[in-house]
Amino acid sequence: MTSRPASQTKTRTALQNPLQMLLPDPFPDITDQPSAGPVIALRGQTLGDQTIDTSLGQALMAAFLRTLAGNPAPPTALLLYGSAVLLAGSQSPVLDLLAALQKHGCEILCCQISCAALLEGGKPAVGQLADWIDLTDRMQKARQVLWP
Repeated sequence: MTSRPASQTKTRTALQNPLQMLLPDPFPDITDQPSAGPVIALRGQTLGDQTIDTSLGQALMAAFLRTLAGNPAPPTALLLYGSAVLLAGSQSPVLDLLAALQKHGCEILCCQISCAALLEGGKPAVGQLADWIDLTDRMQKARQVLWP
C-alpha cells in the first residue's frame, strides 16, 4: 500500500467523510481478477448480417481470425456457439488460424450442445468442449466481451 502525504489524506478524509474519521484506502480487487485481453464470442461461422453473400461472410470471418492470430496480444478466450463451432471442425478452412491462436495462449471453448448438433463426432478439432456455465463464466470474468 502506498502512503499518501498527510495533506492529501486530510483533504480526502474531509471531502469523503464529514465526521472527520480516517477512512482506509480502498482494498485492491481481491476477487477473481478480470482477464487481461478481451473475450470474443462468435455465434456464427460468418461475419456480417443476412444481407451479404455467404462467401463474403466467410471471407470476413477468415480475415478477422487471421488478424487475431497475427496480433502479438491474442484474446484471452474465443467462445464458439451456434454455427461458429463449425470453425473448429476438422473440415474448417480456418482451423490453422484457431490452432495458432490456441498455441499463443487463447483459450478456445466450443459449446457442447452446438458441437453435438453440428459436428461429426460431437467434438472440435481445436479447442475444448464447454457447457454454458463455463461460457458465461468467461464472459462474466472478462474485462471486455466482443461480439463481432
